[in-house]
This record gives sequence, C-alpha cells and structure tokens, in this order.
Amino acid sequence: MSAGSKSAWACALVLVLACDAVEPSAPVATPDERGSGVGPLDELARRFGRLRARLVERGYTPTRVSRELLFEDRARAFPVSLPTDRCTTWIALGGGAIRDLALIVYDVDGAPLVRSSGRGEGALVHVCPPDGPERHYLELRAREGAGAVVLAAFASGVGEGEGFEGLFDELVAPTVPFAGVEAALAADRQALRDRGLRAEGPPQYRPMGEGQGWRLPVRLVQGHCYVFVARGGEGLEDVDLYLHVAGAEVGRDLGPDAAPRVEYCPAEDAEGTLEVRAFAGAGAVGVAVYVGTRPDDGPPPPRVERSTAEEDAADGLRRELERLRAQAFHSPIFLVQDATVRPSEVRVHDVTLGPGCGVVVAAGTPSELDLDLYLLDAQDEATVRDRDVRVRRGGFVAACPNEVRAFRVLVKAYGEGHYALATLLGEFPSLAALRLAASGLLDGTPLDEQWVEVVEGERATIAVPHADCLRVVAAGDHGVLDVDLLLRSGDRLLSSDTGAAPWASLDRCPLEPNLGPLELDVVGYRGEGRVILRWFGPRADDTERARPGQMGGP
Repeated sequence: MSAGSKSAWACALVLVLACDAVEPSAPVATPDERGSGVGPLDELARRFGRLRARLVERGYTPTRVSRELLFEDRARAFPVSLPTDRCTTWIALGGGAIRDLALIVYDVDGAPLVRSSGRGEGALVHVCPPDGPERHYLELRAREGAGAVVLAAFASGVGEGEGFEGLFDELVAPTVPFAGVEAALAADRQALRDRGLRAEGPPQYRPMGEGQGWRLPVRLVQGHCYVFVARGGEGLEDVDLYLHVAGAEVGRDLGPDAAPRVEYCPAEDAEGTLEVRAFAGAGAVGVAVYVGTRPDDGPPPPRVERSTAEEDAADGLRRELERLRAQAFHSPIFLVQDATVRPSEVRVHDVTLGPGCGVVVAAGTPSELDLDLYLLDAQDEATVRDRDVRVRRGGFVAACPNEVRAFRVLVKAYGEGHYALATLLGEFPSLAALRLAASGLLDGTPLDEQWVEVVEGERATIAVPHADCLRVVAAGDHGVLDVDLLLRSGDRLLSSDTGAAPWASLDRCPLEPNLGPLELDVVGYRGEGRVILRWFGPRADDTERARPGQMGGP
C-alpha cells in the first residue's frame, strides 16, 4: 500500500495538550487535595475518568485501558487489532512529570500510518481503516519527562460519534512555555553562587493548574544548608513552597507572589519532601535546589534593632488582647514583652493552663515578621495540641484541659524581629467555641448550630437549602488542627475557605439565582474530631445533616 493510499484511509484527529490543570470544581483541583495523601496516580485516574465519561457521552465505546510507565525519550510498542468494520480512537493522558507525549500507528511493515503532532501531555489518534490486515502496532513515546500514562482505546461506527472538539476543555491546560521560568531561575543562580552555594542537579519544570501540588523527594545531609527556589511563569500569580522532614513541616514560603524560597540546615541526615503549590493562576513552574557547607555557629548575631517608626511588639499584643477581652476573656498575664527572634529560630516558653479554657497569644514586629505557634503538652511533646501557622506576625493557640496542666509554647520565626507573649483564660463550653471567639469570625447571633464529626482525609457533606445569602462559620474541637469549608452546586465550586487554621468561614451573599442543589463540604484537613457549625443564614437542612465521603471524591 502506498503512502498516498494510506493517508487516504487514515482519518486522524490529533489533540496534544498540556494537562494537570482542571476546573476548580474537579476533585484534584479543589483545595481539599492539599496534603490529603491523594497521590499522582489517583489524580491521573480521576482526570482520565472525566475524559472517558465525555467520550462515552459522545458515542464512543471503551474497549481497552491500561496504565504504563514511561521514561523520557523512551517508547513502548503494542500490537493492536484495528477492525475494518469500525473506527478506533486511541488516547494517552500523562501524569507525574510527563510534559510531551506522542502516539503513532504503524502497519505490519513498520510504516507509520498516522501520528499525533504538537507538544503536550495528552495525545489522540482516530483511525477508520478500509478492508485489509487488522494487525497494526501502536507506539507510545514520552518525548519529554517521565511518569505514568493512561492509554485507552475506544470504538465507534464509521461516521458515528460526535467528534472530539473541546474534548479536553477544562481538563488540560494549553501547553505552557518554560523559557520565562528558566530565565527567572537563572537570575537567582549567580546571587546564590556568591553565597557559596552550588546547584544540586538541574532545575525541574512542569505545568501546573490552580490548586494543584507537586511533590519532590529531597536528600538532606547534616553539615549542609539548602536553598529551595521555585519560580512561576506567565499566568501563575501565586506559588507556595513547603519543606517537610519526617512528616513535619520545617519550612515554608506562602508569600503572595510566584517566587517562593525556603532555606534549611538539617541537624542530621534525613529524607525530605519539597511541595510546590500553585495557589492562584496556571502556568509553568520551575524548581531549583542549591546546597552549601553549613558555616560554624560562631558568636550569636547582634540584637535586632527596631526602627522607632515601628510599633512595639508589646503594644501590638496589648491591642490584640483588648479585642480578645471583648470576647469574654479575662485579664491577661504577660509571659514575654520584648523577645528577640532570628530567622528559623525556635523559642520555647513554659505555660500553665486550666482548669477550663485558655489561649496563648503572640504579636511581633516588624510587619514582615511571620510567627508560627505550636502548643505541646509538657508531658507529651511529640503531640501537637494546637498550632497557628498562618502567615502573619501574630496568632494564638488554645486548650481547654479539665485540670491544671503544664504546656510548652514553641515560637518559630520566619524573618527577624521581636515578639511578645501572653495568656488569657475564658469561660467557654468547648475548645471549638473558644476558637470561634478568638478568631474574630463571630458577628451577630447565629440562627442554628450543629456539630459534625470529621476524620483526617475525609469530609462530611451537608445539604444546604436555597436562600438569598449563605453565611456559616466553623471551628474544630479537640484533635482538629485544620478545617476547611467548600460550598458546591453540583460540580461547580462556589466558594471556599481553606486557610491553615482550625476554623473557617463562608460568606456568599448574594447567591446566584437558578443554582442547583447546594452542598457544604466540611473537610478535616488535619486531625480528627468534632467541628461546630454556626449558621447565620440559611439554617442547615434538618433532613440531611451530614454524610461522610472521601476527601478527593466528587
């Protein structure tokens, strides 16, 4: 058969698009995916599931599906049968670090009949052969990147099916250029070299969509210091960076930009995980790792001087304490009024709380200082009782022990400056109620109140009746360290609060008309226990209070 005749019978439609950016209402794009343990294979399976459903709706019948592992510039060849009485559509959808896939159909003599073109992480070929040998070969190749790929075949009658226009819309993002990201990382390289740091391997790149994460294993060696740099390209407004060691977060940069950086000097050899999060926007992301020898500790650095124009840390704390005292807290007891703190330093303070509820409140200066607070039981320092890791120069941690107990408060600094620390006691029926009062979310009298049980990695879903407005606040009780709220109408995400705190709120006013059934997801992002919900309108639906579900499911 000549090349011309082959092209005459090979009807090929090629779609090659970048992937990993799905619409916000899809499970992998909603904020509950963050840190939930949902792996890249789960994410790939869910994206393929949505693609498969679209093909079925358009009249294409699935006949085969498999998952393959590809390495860069390596190909897999499969013998395939192409029946002459119907058409066959092959699709490939990449995950992991796959950035460019190709599909090619060959005849038994090895001549290419139809191939995909373009660049991206997904490919499709559609073939309607005439009478002739059914035996063919399909080649799947990773032209750039490596990772898992779902490969599937679909059958349709000749002339049947609704076509493939818009098939990948909102499931995969357009191919993104990496040149801008490469240039941004290169701009940092010389400054880091001037500090005596060297690159640890080549930079890595991948496209990312809003709400998605990318985890990279890192090897940390005692006696060295590491700088992890991420840069987002055009279309990415905010990129966050986290470093985890032994399951604990040891560094992060959550600034409102696409250029985060984390520095860390391990006290011992360890395996870590670097997590990149596309917080806002979609586009290319690059990551580079630099390492250098840890300098001798030497004498302590001089005391951090404070500008006379800046507010005193104790003054800022007093202002915060006045706000809390208006929420039924008693008189404060100052623990520290002017402590110096340096970047990545952890300061420890002993405190006694109970019986009843109490908070430990911190405030710092200057304005760019970021303080994190951790509350540990003095008898069980391996267990974090509460934490406040929001990006701000203050915060609070709380507990409601039944008896007098000794605690330790860890103050960790991102930046350098001064801080003040105080404790307050209050009369509250539960830790959740205390958290709502201290967070400042309460405003007015709630119409209804209910409790929901959450487990880490799962969610409770509550049916919400239609109303002009929806306002609800939530807070976790003992054991809940982070709770998120997501308001959905079918597959559409209407509003969410996914901050790193054991409380959250939604205020959706007005609600759009003609929405479908509304559901509120209460997500136990970290920890497990009871969560209190206070509704300011409308009331919760008594007919269906809550039903459990996996955090990543639709």
